[in-house]
Amino acid sequence: GGGVKARRPKVGDEVEFCVFSEACTRIVRAVDIKVLPKGSVQFEQVSEKRLKATVVEVAGHVDKGGKLSHKEEQGGGTSILAFTAADVTDPRFCIVKGSNVEYSVGTDKVTGERRARQLLPLPFESVVASLDGNGGGSVKIEPALPLLEGNPLVFEACDVEKADQGKLEEGVDVHVYLSLNGGKYAALKVKRFFKMKEPEKMPEHMKRNSTLVRRTERLSEGPVAGSRGFTAQTMTRTPAADYPILGCKTPTFNANAAEFVVPV
Repeated sequence: GGGVKARRPKVGDEVEFCVFSEACTRIVRAVDIKVLPKGSVQFEQVSEKRLKATVVEVAGHVDKGGKLSHKEEQGGGTSILAFTAADVTDPRFCIVKGSNVEYSVGTDKVTGERRARQLLPLPFESVVASLDGNGGGSVKIEPALPLLEGNPLVFEACDVEKADQGKLEEGVDVHVYLSLNGGKYAALKVKRFFKMKEPEKMPEHMKRNSTLVRRTERLSEGPVAGSRGFTAQTMTRTPAADYPILGCKTPTFNANAAEFVVPV
């Protein structure tokens, strides 16, 4: 017929096929072979653990894949993992440089090479910049993406989550997803969220200087005739020779109380 002729497979092509077994000869053959796009077939083990990272590079168009910064669980270092468009689980949302994503790590069983698999874009933190009378408006992503050059993203009323429709106000914090519509970027799934405010910083002059240890000592000089108050000298007292020693057997004697009073 006039249909498109399928390309014959070559060495290194990724293919899809069916298995056919001949009853007489017991020979197993591959039939209905179809050439698949590069990156469709992976002989690897994908970890069940989900991780989060930031995309550091996009290969040309947003649908061509890119690279992300992966934090190693052992050693605390970072490494760069590649991904393709086939690794993105939801093609409705764009992944650009600076996007935060959730992903799993796939390891090739033969070569040991690792890559990012099952990428799920995470929402951008944004602020409502303007609203129109139809329930739509625009938002600004913070911090700004270099790709957008500071331009706001437009959204329609249908792009707002149902629970937040009619409740948006200018300056409100929202989560949005990035999409490409007609060659222009737009915001999808606009949803309010509560953003924790950073605590106010204490003025420098009110901060305690931990490097400077301040210590004030006030030691009593003891009762001296005609004196009053404190000095920096250590207090010392020398008892009279006939003064009883505490803790020992006290001798019995008679005395006038005036002998123990320091005259003023």
